[in-house]
Amino acid sequence: MRTCQSNSGQCNSGTLAVDFPDSPDTLNYTTPEFLKELQDEGILTEAQRANFSKILGTARDEIWTRAAAHALRTRKPPLLFLHLLNLDSSHHRYGPQTLGGYSAIAAADRWVNEILLALDEAGMRERTTVFIVADHGFMAIPKTLQPNVTLRKAGLLTVEGNSVTAARVNVIPEGGIGMVYLNVPASEEADRAQVLELFRDHEGISDILQPEDFSKYGLPDPAQYEQMADLILVAADGYGFNATATGDEAVVTSTGTLGTHGFLSDNPKMNAIFVASGHGIAPGAKLGLIENIDVTPTISHLLSVPFPGADGRVLTEILTPAVSATR
Repeated sequence: MRTCQSNSGQCNSGTLAVDFPDSPDTLNYTTPEFLKELQDEGILTEAQRANFSKILGTARDEIWTRAAAHALRTRKPPLLFLHLLNLDSSHHRYGPQTLGGYSAIAAADRWVNEILLALDEAGMRERTTVFIVADHGFMAIPKTLQPNVTLRKAGLLTVEGNSVTAARVNVIPEGGIGMVYLNVPASEEADRAQVLELFRDHEGISDILQPEDFSKYGLPDPAQYEQMADLILVAADGYGFNATATGDEAVVTSTGTLGTHGFLSDNPKMNAIFVASGHGIAPGAKLGLIENIDVTPTISHLLSVPFPGADGRVLTEILTPAVSATR
């Protein structure tokens, strides 16, 4: 949870008045005076503070929501960000369109309602715009691809115990894609050809992207950005990747992770939610597909705060005529 205003208080950013971030060691980066308030108000107990990273995602989202509602009632910030995590973790564990996934959506709806009630209590509802957004959709993955097993069997990767000790080639999983790294310059072209041969007709792999394909998806060229993969394996519908390099099976039944994201951006199952409501938003306005990068310019427009470095466009079609004309 983050609230922003000028002349910021104690936190790690020069522009955030209050910071209660969803990051590792969260409470080490929370604004001290706000942390004390949360404890004084009973929003964060001593036991929760001592074990914050270990408590359930639902409990953390509950605390973040109550903290955000408290900030709205007591500080009335001009800008507040609230990131709810349980929906993502539940969809990874259970998959989308499951009882666990739908339960997580219901919980998120309740937390959004708590924020709306806090806006009412703060007397801010009439002049507040609310955006509900996400950065990706989800896909069910009943099967999991283990490309490093294939590489190990081909002699391109070495394992001792459960650890990779050497790799001419390795794959780093990113959900629905596998980032292939060719690590030995002297054998790079031969290794590239072997990877293409190994995975061209492999179960669960729908495509293999070469560097000349990357720009279509907004990905950098590895010749210009050394951390970029040399090839990208693309999972078919119903498959995701993991990093396992041990065992004999290159494709296994998914356990523990039954849903994922990280597929190519043109996969329609990766489309995410966008809802805008409140001040400056035309009731009943309908949008087709938009780009995530359009959110920031639209918020900037509503706040009358220039943001010249932002990509994307202002979503004028959802704005009331008065707001659209006066900004």
